[in-house]
This record gives sequence, C-alpha cells and structure tokens, in this order.
Amino acid sequence: MQAAEPGLERMLILTALKTGLRIGELLGLRWDDVDFEREQIHVRRSYIRGHVDTPKNGKERVVPMAAEIFEALRRYRHICGPLVFCNPDGSYLTDNQTKHYLYRACRKAFFGQVWLACAEAHLCQPSGDAWGAAQGGSGAAR
Repeated sequence: MQAAEPGLERMLILTALKTGLRIGELLGLRWDDVDFEREQIHVRRSYIRGHVDTPKNGKERVVPMAAEIFEALRRYRHICGPLVFCNPDGSYLTDNQTKHYLYRACRKAFFGQVWLACAEAHLCQPSGDAWGAAQGGSGAAR
C-alpha cells in the first residue's frame, strides 16, 4: 500500500483490496452507504462510464468492514459531497482516473502484469480480502 499516493488514491486502492468492491461499485459509493455503527458497507449502486446503475449482479449486498478499513474510512471522511471517492469538486471520478491510480501503484510496487490484470478486473475474491488472496492468503475478510 505504500506504493499508492496518500489520500484519495491510497484509500481507493485499500478499500478495493480489503473489501472486494469492483471499480464501479467504489465509484458509486456514498457516505450514507458506509455504516460505521455496524461496520458494514452497503453496495447499492455502480458508476460506470458516466451512468449510475445497480451492482453487476443486479442485487444490493452488504460487505463487512475490516478494522483497518473502518479506521481508514473514519479518518478519511471528507466534506466534498456525498460520494466517498470523488474529485475535489465532489463529482464522480472516471474509470480512467481510477485505473491510472491502480496502474501507478502497481508500477511503484513492481507487481507483475498478472497481478495487475487480476487487480484491475477484481478477480481476486469478489468479496473479502483481495490483497490477502493476491499475497497467497485465504482471501477471507479479517
């Protein structure tokens, strides 16, 4: 995670890897989807190519927040608007911006093309700890 730039980039990648949320689900995530009381993230929408839609499978789901994500999101909380991951003006990030963050972090960390393709497609554990799975762990949420 040290390869990711601090702030938005690091939070986006950490959340993706520790929760298994897809890129579009991360971009559509709102602060009211983050339940700090129950330590859960409600996945209700996806934002892809300028359109808000339902998550990929068409169903909402609840993802538990590991302690690391809970604390990181609590500290990261901003007042730019209702979106968790957004531009400084509160607007949606684009797919290309998000992929750029991921590519840059992977290049800095010297990850190979196979891991990068897996991370981009989010094939490592659709839920749970994708980072742990990529490192040879179980992939289960901690």
